[in-house]
Amino acid sequence: MKYNRSNKEKFTFKNKNRKINNADDKIYRKMFDVKFEAVQFINEKLNLKLNEEELEKYNRSFVTHELCNRTADIIYKIKGKNVFFLLEHQTKKDATMPWRLVEYKIELLQGAIDIKKKGKKNFKIPLVIPIVLYTGREVWNIADEIERIQEKLEGYEEPFGKYTLIDINQDSDEKLLYEKTYLSKISLLEKYKRNGNLAEWIKKIINEINEHENEYKGEGKEVLYLMISKVLKSYVGKEKTENLLTSFEKEGENMLQILETIEEEKKMFIDKGKKTEKNNIIKEMLKKNMAIDLIAEVTHSSKNNILRIAKS
Repeated sequence: MKYNRSNKEKFTFKNKNRKINNADDKIYRKMFDVKFEAVQFINEKLNLKLNEEELEKYNRSFVTHELCNRTADIIYKIKGKNVFFLLEHQTKKDATMPWRLVEYKIELLQGAIDIKKKGKKNFKIPLVIPIVLYTGREVWNIADEIERIQEKLEGYEEPFGKYTLIDINQDSDEKLLYEKTYLSKISLLEKYKRNGNLAEWIKKIINEINEHENEYKGEGKEVLYLMISKVLKSYVGKEKTENLLTSFEKEGENMLQILETIEEEKKMFIDKGKKTEKNNIIKEMLKKNMAIDLIAEVTHSSKNNILRIAKS
């Protein structure tokens, strides 16, 4: 390449860090773009034994939403596997680096996840391995884990990406019923909202709250009421539920009386089913938007048969 003044002028380093950094970035980006150099770098820094044939350049470009003026340098992918190496060059310290890399990871994962395999047993999240090459003069004293720059709560530790699972199916019905929170009652209703014994559980919940009213704090009772309203619709339909709840609000009718009305309606369907064709009863219950499980219990019909009738 012929060297002339115009080239020299373009590449002259002035005392402006931004221009120096941009020039350095271009050099390292070009070097990382050479697969042989990138493979040697990755192998040495991660103690791996990859060869050139195993890696391919991942050309999808992306820009993070929050850091819209920054992009990751070079990305390589192991052929046939969703394993990525993200090579980032830095000439200056950046206290946000742990978060930047999380952003890069998320953007990369969103583009690499195979949507067709989502929810399947063998579905796996791609692995993104970031490597930051720092060539600045200051000592790099920036945290290498996002946990180190996060807020702390004494007595509680949780690795980034991990979560705490509360599975209501793992809690016994008795625990949910007698725990003195409205949240536990909502969880109990959630477990049985499609079950033929729902009315029975609502009765138990109301009795428990009435007997220990002083132990239930806050405004959760209103939320519980909304939940009860919602699940009642699966029993007697929207119109019937609204009529029952209007009576409850205006006349102060006891909720247990409403449940007794529901039980009576359920019994009516059972008695009616003994005298009338089963499929007609199923159609009538479906019109009232009653739960499939409840219809199956009342009519002694299979769920598949009920679904077939619903489609007809």
